[in-house]
Amino acid sequence: IGGLAQKYPFCRELLIYRMAFDIKGKFTVKMKESLSPDGRIRCSFNDTVAATGRLSSSDPNLQNLRKLNVVLNVECRSCFITPEGKSFIVADYAGQELRILAFETQDPTLLRVFEKDMDLHLMTANLLFDLGLTENEMTKGNADYEVAREKYKVERHWGKNGFNFPVVYGSTEYGISKSIGVSVKEAKRLLDKFLDQYPGIKDGIADCEERIKLYGYVTNHAGRRRRFDGFSKRALRQAFNFKIQGYSAEMLRLGMVNVRQVILKHPEWDMKLVLTIHDEVVLEIDDKYIEEAIPLIKEAMNTAVNIGIPIETDIGIGKVYSEAK
Repeated sequence: IGGLAQKYPFCRELLIYRMAFDIKGKFTVKMKESLSPDGRIRCSFNDTVAATGRLSSSDPNLQNLRKLNVVLNVECRSCFITPEGKSFIVADYAGQELRILAFETQDPTLLRVFEKDMDLHLMTANLLFDLGLTENEMTKGNADYEVAREKYKVERHWGKNGFNFPVVYGSTEYGISKSIGVSVKEAKRLLDKFLDQYPGIKDGIADCEERIKLYGYVTNHAGRRRRFDGFSKRALRQAFNFKIQGYSAEMLRLGMVNVRQVILKHPEWDMKLVLTIHDEVVLEIDDKYIEEAIPLIKEAMNTAVNIGIPIETDIGIGKVYSEAK
């Protein structure tokens, strides 16, 4: 119906109604039902439910809080605020899964991108669409990079949302064709070119295929296994994704363990772990200690694992959860 919404007013109104109904059912009503007398909402975290090894949450699912809906102008995360005198600190791994992708595949181009603090999405755009950019124009922190990023923002967007992230999640030429608006044939050509430009990824996918055929399972770097009942293209996509997403989940767990040690060493901060969502940790802290806590939180997150690639943690601060992102 989304494709008809621009052409037919009824379809647009129906789409808006569905959005509102979805937010009401999955957020507004659910959160009110879960509200405790002290004004807090507490969920359960599940360690062994998600096949990839990620933590999941339920009753209610606080990991599924919707971001800003621009049509309805509704931001579910803005409903969560801190008590008086407290703030949220949101510690978010920057490009976590792509860094794990580089580590797992040991692809030389990926490794160089992160070692030299280059823009991976612009690099992919340059390789696929023959932009002719120099290494300096793809390296963050200089004027030439800012010019190139602005000039090729459409191609960079295609590199990011058409290839870098979708390939991690096992996207095919059909998914890519929809993402960047090209024919399936052209998407297949670009996907083949992508895998040729990043041979480590190509070899990593082939290795997963071989292991499923031989053993019926794959193992991520932390030793977690995922078994597959039979061999299929879907299983192959899930297997490669598990290698990346599964180890990212272990990395976040270890990061939280480190942050917990910081909390125990500084009881005066009254800092609490209040939520985790895949690649981020949400903390609540006394306002007086925010600046003191930030470098220790970043160090705790950045030293969770040693993968030979720089790990970066972005920090957001706010009284409202949506503003701390």
